Amino acid sequence: MSPIIGFAKDLKGHPDLTDLMNSFRYAWLEGIMQAQLAHKNEVPDWDNLDTWPSGRLFGDKGEYRWQSNPDPDKSIHAVLILDEGDLSEDFKEPHDKEPLVIEKDGNDSSMILWGNWIDPKDDPESNPAGGPLFYANEIPKVQKYPIKFDKTKFEQAKKNRQTPRIVVRRYRHEDKGEFMRCVGFEMKNDEQEGGRE
Repeated sequence: MSPIIGFAKDLKGHPDLTDLMNSFRYAWLEGIMQAQLAHKNEVPDWDNLDTWPSGRLFGDKGEYRWQSNPDPDKSIHAVLILDEGDLSEDFKEPHDKEPLVIEKDGNDSSMILWGNWIDPKDDPESNPAGGPLFYANEIPKVQKYPIKFDKTKFEQAKKNRQTPRIVVRRYRHEDKGEFMRCVGFEMKNDEQEGGRE
């Protein structure tokens, strides 16, 4: 079965994705002067469009992303990319286009995340447990990236100068161009392979 992509516009809220929610492990959320990357279950209000007017839920099998429109009725434009399976009804007719059939293009790659690791030796107040906390100058705030490594593995990743990265998968459609979606997270540096969560 080929990967598929569909979109829906002018939705009055998030579509019913009950059947897919277990396959989305992570949330990348963007709000006014804030951003958050987390495990989906750590952000119970991910679907609050006032707090998170844009974002994406993703995992191994697919990605759901949305962007609120600036119009007064707060409709959203949404995209659903699945590696297999069927699109929900919201992403099929009567919307503008049928779902596109797309082909996976090559291997997964990684996208470096922003921020510097907060070393508890230098700043014990900001990172007392020594976990995967990073200060992002661009946001600016501390980010807790959803990397689940035990303390020994995380210490080894720091020793190897590995940083957290989002694993991304690219797709190509003959007529429409390239699509990219988030898959998961890994720790790696530029010289070596990482450990995917």
